[in-house]
Amino acid sequence: METVISKDGTCIAYDVYGQGKPVIMVGGTMNSRVFGPAPGAQLLGEDFAVYDYDRRGRGDSDDSQPYTPAKEVEDIAALVDVAGGHAALCGFSAGAALAMKAAIELGPGRITKLAMYEGPYTSDPAVLKEWQDYGRLLHSAIKSGDTDQLVMVFMKLVHAEDQADTLRKDEATWQKLVKLTPTLMCDYKVIGSTKRIPKDRLAGVKVPALVICGGNSGPEVAADTRYIASLMPQAISEIVPGQSHSIEPAAIAPILRDFFA
Repeated sequence: METVISKDGTCIAYDVYGQGKPVIMVGGTMNSRVFGPAPGAQLLGEDFAVYDYDRRGRGDSDDSQPYTPAKEVEDIAALVDVAGGHAALCGFSAGAALAMKAAIELGPGRITKLAMYEGPYTSDPAVLKEWQDYGRLLHSAIKSGDTDQLVMVFMKLVHAEDQADTLRKDEATWQKLVKLTPTLMCDYKVIGSTKRIPKDRLAGVKVPALVICGGNSGPEVAADTRYIASLMPQAISEIVPGQSHSIEPAAIAPILRDFFA
């Protein structure tokens, strides 16, 4: 493990796999190195220097209040500096929204390419409704201070309520999830209260981009993936057969390797 100090003094922890052109992996909601490396990070390390970091408030990284998404962009900027002044970004889920924000704000002088796996934006009315419900439940659980309930709010969002009893029996894993609950509101702020596709923002991505989704995630996700790519000046889309929101490292590594090469 290595660390870097962000602009506001927050210590950000990361691992580096391999050598070569730098690629920074940006994790999604309730994601941390405590659950293992980012998908494909170790395999990509065969050809690149892959920076797999804990976003602030997660794992081995510190935090500072008040939270703003801008501070997370500063964290990425600090990692870019460590990597030599420029790097490619690969974001997963909510991390894709953050990676997109960093690509826009840091610009092509510092960000070379952007890969987004199943970013959080959509035009699907059912998913937009779920997000509105999630926002209400999230605010209510935070107000009550019930961290176990916060875990359940997240699991409801990702349709994993049936796994709750199994996870509760694994006290170590459950406590890892509980420790990450303060970051749920952080990702809510990164994504935004509507979850709608940010057409104007996407047009501001000035680097080559790859927008990816799993073939098992459904036709709506595939349609959104293609549409999001169409809104960026230099983007392509790819659907990975047999994969869902939690993609296998061996499935995504070759795609990212070809794109970042």
